[in-house]
Amino acid sequence: MEDVPDHEAPWTPAELMTLLPDLATLHAATVDPLIGSPLDESLLTWSRRVGAFGNLSVPLPKSLRSVLEDPTPLLQVLTAGPRVLLHTDPYRANIRRPSPGERVWIDWDDAVLGPPALDVAAWLLEGPWFLGRTIDREEAQAAYGEKVDGIQLDAAVLLITLTQDLVSLTESKGPAVVGAFIDDRMECLARLGGDVQSGRDN
Repeated sequence: MEDVPDHEAPWTPAELMTLLPDLATLHAATVDPLIGSPLDESLLTWSRRVGAFGNLSVPLPKSLRSVLEDPTPLLQVLTAGPRVLLHTDPYRANIRRPSPGERVWIDWDDAVLGPPALDVAAWLLEGPWFLGRTIDREEAQAAYGEKVDGIQLDAAVLLITLTQDLVSLTESKGPAVVGAFIDDRMECLARLGGDVQSGRDN
């Protein structure tokens, strides 16, 4: 294997947005050859594996911690639609830029088949970590260019939270950014409402 050089220019918010059309192109590819491959693992198995990277040792609202401790209802929402090839870790360190406008995606260790909303939710994490603020979902949707199911996106935002080190986020970006991060998740939980509750009742 050959390492792909990176021109190392600082990322800009505008350049960050170009990753969403890249994801849309990835999601449009056929997954038929991948059925039955190691990428064809359940989202439950995937979430347990990548959740080991997270550190949620910060104060969280009881309702949020509850759904994160038992994400079964989220998984039921996320497995209800079509599956595509997901990168699941679409952040700047995983993209090489050999020349301006050229992007090479690396680090496919956590790739899996699942709903497009999961990659979009993972990309939205660049808001708190890179920009220090929430990214507008409508802006992200417009840049992605395809329809992302809103209910699935809310479930994906909550599920991807399991992978986050909120202690490091607090140390690097401050408690206000983490507070906004938690508020975003509480809004997702409120919008899901009955979807999460009905999943718990089944």
